[in-house]
Amino acid sequence: MTEKPLGACFDSKGTCTFRVFAPRVDDMSVRIYHTGIKDYSMQKDSLGYHELCVEHCPEGACYSLIQNGEFCIADPASRCQPEDSGSISRTIDHHLFDWEEDFFSGLNPEKMIIYEAHAGTFTPQGNLRSMTARLDHLEDLGINTLLLMPVAQFSGKRGWGYLTVFPFAVHNAYGTPNDLKTLVRECHHRGIGVVLDLAFSCVPPEANVFSDLAPFRHPCYNSDWGPAINFDGPFSYGIREFYIQGALSWLQDYRVDGLKISCADRIIDRSPVHFLSELSERVENFGRSTGRTISLTAEDSCGSIVPIKRREMGGYGFHALCSDDFHNALFPPLAGETNGLYSEYTDCCKTAKSLQNGRCFNGEFSKVRMNYHGHPENGDAEGNLVVYSLNHRLAGRSPGKSRTIKSAGFKGAKLAAGATLLTPFIPMLFMGEEFAADNCFHFFCSPEAKKSELPFFHSLKDEAALYCPLNDIPAPEAEITFNGSKICWGQACRNKGQGILALHRDLIRLRRENPALATARPERTQVHTISPEAFLLLRNCGGQSQSVAALFNFSDSEKSVELSSFLPGKAWETRLCSEQEKYGGELKQLPVDVLKSEYLIQPRSFSILTHISPEGLG
Repeated sequence: MTEKPLGACFDSKGTCTFRVFAPRVDDMSVRIYHTGIKDYSMQKDSLGYHELCVEHCPEGACYSLIQNGEFCIADPASRCQPEDSGSISRTIDHHLFDWEEDFFSGLNPEKMIIYEAHAGTFTPQGNLRSMTARLDHLEDLGINTLLLMPVAQFSGKRGWGYLTVFPFAVHNAYGTPNDLKTLVRECHHRGIGVVLDLAFSCVPPEANVFSDLAPFRHPCYNSDWGPAINFDGPFSYGIREFYIQGALSWLQDYRVDGLKISCADRIIDRSPVHFLSELSERVENFGRSTGRTISLTAEDSCGSIVPIKRREMGGYGFHALCSDDFHNALFPPLAGETNGLYSEYTDCCKTAKSLQNGRCFNGEFSKVRMNYHGHPENGDAEGNLVVYSLNHRLAGRSPGKSRTIKSAGFKGAKLAAGATLLTPFIPMLFMGEEFAADNCFHFFCSPEAKKSELPFFHSLKDEAALYCPLNDIPAPEAEITFNGSKICWGQACRNKGQGILALHRDLIRLRRENPALATARPERTQVHTISPEAFLLLRNCGGQSQSVAALFNFSDSEKSVELSSFLPGKAWETRLCSEQEKYGGELKQLPVDVLKSEYLIQPRSFSILTHISPEGLG
């Protein structure tokens, strides 16, 4: 980090430096609870930072900040909150953890295959230790990137975690700081990178106490979720540094390999240099100084490509951008969805465009949104798109049909897997989809946090209404809502679960091993519309001998196609069909003589064809 670290930070000799940004406070001290209670006065500098060095400070000691000799609060940059959002923080010496020769240096963002998971519902136990015990499943599946929904300290025991109260601390209901480090270390030993989901959209009510220290809340702006963070008002230099250091701390102290910024469009900042642009520059510098590849992904509900434009072109310099358009265009033919926003994606041209470009709206008017949507196409974007048939947010707004197998059936769920994993973008799977989990993933929170979560809840309901006005999201504070969202691992052992799990394994293996599929390269992809419900996707990496073709049939009837007019060369073979018996289908034998006659595509299925090199022909 280029600036002095905030919070309680140890050096290698055991000296702990306490530092807090509190320009509104004249007298600040640290109260340490260890074999008694002792207060230590801090020194304030001209920029409003208070600092104190304590030699031989005990690791794991509890402490609080004392304002003007009387008011006791937790450290905003606390590394550990043993009592949730209470006034007690705990010191953590990150030098003490044994990383066991972890030399993992990150992943090329273009080669990521992402698995999104929620720490509290991924296992029955709902903690980081039990998640670590399930990593063999991800390794066997072929996943190389684990995206964790927010794990920073929020209010209450359970929740999605986007209303972060302590952006440096691991949520205590999920486990200890060492539990997260162990998860990251064990991921790295399996060749899996870890990306954390962060949110900078608002200051939650539980963090209002910190406003006595500094103006964390913006004096003029509010986001949909609550008071906006002060990224451009008075004293914003310290607020920006606070949140940037919070983001960098996950990279430095926990060795995570990337960050995903949720709802980037809800971050209000009118500074000459946008907060996310500054963050990406600091992350880039950190990666350069440590020799690590750090990925940055953004989520933008307006369809803007600004996050993945180069900083010198007015963008933020991120590597990837999430695309809801892909899901929106996939589900009308996949599940027959025509309500609300889906009605604007029913044209087969939208499906073809999503397979080719990952986005469908490029600045056109959206009647359902009642606004123009998306960014006009241009060559300024340097990053790539993350595509998915489902993610946590899409699942949370569609109760009853939040799982693909519920909305599209078994064949549709396999089709969704093929479309996601074969397109020329960065694919992302949502936990449980790989074995056709059928339980809903709801929005949930603790009863004591319901009031503070209401703006987020209403925002989610408004988003759900865009897709289906009749959607009724269950009570988030109910325990049954939370428990019902947990993965049921027994479903992976059912016949359908085993079939679709085998399909995911083979698709991911093919994507990782075949040069035409291994890297997200839209410019080397062609999409042909065979019929309104059937498409051919052709990918290559520079030579026809390394080409792969995928045929998708979304209709309930068999489709035939003369492939010789689409495929280069003369030697092709069928590599895989989603209706094979081993994937839970009825197809006993793969088609042969691919180019000699019309090729039949099974109803609601996809097939993969690979080019046979001269060596392969013998």
